Amino acid sequence: MAQTKPRKSLWDASKRAAYDDQHKQSHDALVDQREGHDLAETLDQQWPLLTEEEAAFVEFLVLTERRIVMTPDADPLIDGLVERGFLKPPPGVGALFQRYNQTTYSVPIALWNALNTPDGRRLFSGHNSADARHAELKERFADRVGAMMHNETGFVDLPPL
Repeated sequence: MAQTKPRKSLWDASKRAAYDDQHKQSHDALVDQREGHDLAETLDQQWPLLTEEEAAFVEFLVLTERRIVMTPDADPLIDGLVERGFLKPPPGVGALFQRYNQTTYSVPIALWNALNTPDGRRLFSGHNSADARHAELKERFADRVGAMMHNETGFVDLPPL
């Protein structure tokens, strides 16, 4: 009868700790990216990269105090803002509205909070009256927005289809 050697474990406490640390770092980076922390921290550098139309649309959302907007799919304005991280489609919501060619998008919460500070609002076009600017932007973007929703959690209760 042959003697068998005891099996050597390939997993130990130090490997588990390294795995847990890597997992936590990956998770934290994903949450930071989803919530827009990096973009909020570099807002002064990122804002000038927006086109005038994109900047005006973000200003419109802030002035209307709505961080969630439903718009038609394949709008170049929205696509540009999504590409730059100023808008994000909430997970799973886009597929629900594909048959209506509309999707909801939200401004990441950390970015939203940064834009709603006095320091963030100074990036907007200088106008004497916020009400006049709001009316101007509302007229400009009314045909591109299906609905605007106010909800800080990012989840919206929509009527049944």
